[in-house]
Amino acid sequence: MFEELHTRYKDTLPTVVTCAVYAADQQDTAEKWVLLKHTGENLGVGTVPWNSFQKQRFESRHTPKQSTTLQVTDLLKANGVDISGVPATNLERLFTTPQVRHALGFDFTNKQLTLLEPEADVIQNLKKVVVRMQAKGFRVNDIFYATDRLKWIKDVLNLQPAPVTPAPTPSPSPAPASTNGSTPVPVPTPVPAATPSNGTATSPSSTAGVGTSTPTPTQPTPAPASAAPSIYYTLVNKTNWLPATTPPKIIKIYTELQMVRVTGAGQAPHAVAALLRILVEITAQEYLEQKHGFYLDSGKHFRKRSEPRLVLDELRGKLEYIANNCGLPTKIAQVLKTLLGRDLMTAELNQVMHNTIFLADAAAIKGIWQNFENVFNYLIDEMK
Repeated sequence: MFEELHTRYKDTLPTVVTCAVYAADQQDTAEKWVLLKHTGENLGVGTVPWNSFQKQRFESRHTPKQSTTLQVTDLLKANGVDISGVPATNLERLFTTPQVRHALGFDFTNKQLTLLEPEADVIQNLKKVVVRMQAKGFRVNDIFYATDRLKWIKDVLNLQPAPVTPAPTPSPSPAPASTNGSTPVPVPTPVPAATPSNGTATSPSSTAGVGTSTPTPTQPTPAPASAAPSIYYTLVNKTNWLPATTPPKIIKIYTELQMVRVTGAGQAPHAVAALLRILVEITAQEYLEQKHGFYLDSGKHFRKRSEPRLVLDELRGKLEYIANNCGLPTKIAQVLKTLLGRDLMTAELNQVMHNTIFLADAAAIKGIWQNFENVFNYLIDEMK
């Protein structure tokens, strides 16, 4: 075999090889160098292997684009975050899941780091990730699969939906004037007397002349406040995910609802309402097509194959059919019927889309989703 290779490549084979030759009486010296080369660092005199960050750094100098993980670690280092003890491979594995990246506040566009949230917020989120990975109990198995990563990042960031600021409560009306024309005088509320340990109320006068005083009851020590949870300002929790069997367009709209803010800085409630309207419509239509024999005919009418006269072109008609004819679990059907019966969903979303003077209300949109989300999840599970 070697002779064949020599014959084929003899014109390109090197004729000079640089090497060190040790004489027979110098084998001990030769073995010393072989030992240093192949047995690790040896307290600094041996070959020190590159870690994953060093490998990526070297590769970045010889490839057009820097690795995505290295871009994130450079951002952390530039902001004084110590990432020692965190292998790049762990971060790389974590960042392969889009919902994790979105929850942290960034993404990669054409393999370039793009911040979706203010840089300070992204740094804080990433610091939480680094601290958790540096902790003694962290294991790669915690983030091995996508479902593991989503569960892990929820725990790390302690995500909670951002509260919607309620409308100001109107001040109570002043008390009416008394019948004799004079202004009524407010009556002070008496402070209840302290109660000693024997259960008998003690009035101030009963102890006025006695040399002892009633001890102040011991106040309970308040429990320490838990750390403030992180909040998300999008309609859909950024760490939620849909099964791979979900129709692609539903996944796309759902992902966009995890990116566009409905409250907080940069909020876009009209865009969120429009996306939610699209999500509801295509979910209902896909469910009816897959599970109940509906289709779009040549005239773009949504018909049932077994009942050609049944046409459901409007969103409300589709949802009413699902609520009443598709055998939904009782609680799911009741939620959907309630939303439809009070016009809490279709009327609100339709006005956002078609009424030129109707303004989207963030609280109302969030209320719709919080009620409809269980219905949505049920329909998605049914399409697996």
